[in-house]
Amino acid sequence: MFYKKLYEKTSQDPELRVYLDLFLFTLAQAEDEYFDNEEVREFYSDQKREWSSIMTTFLEKAEKEMEE
Repeated sequence: MFYKKLYEKTSQDPELRVYLDLFLFTLAQAEDEYFDNEEVREFYSDQKREWSSIMTTFLEKAEKEMEE
């Protein structure tokens, strides 16, 4: 849902794509820096599921509001 509703649309706005990429790269680098730490790796694994669920909820709500 994230890709279709948000990321794919940044192809029309290169500046927004750069900022979104930088945000995603920041998250990925933070996760990578602690990859050897099992506790932190589990934290990121759990959090990615939580973040995805929350993002899906927000995107669905935003879509409904824009339809009104």
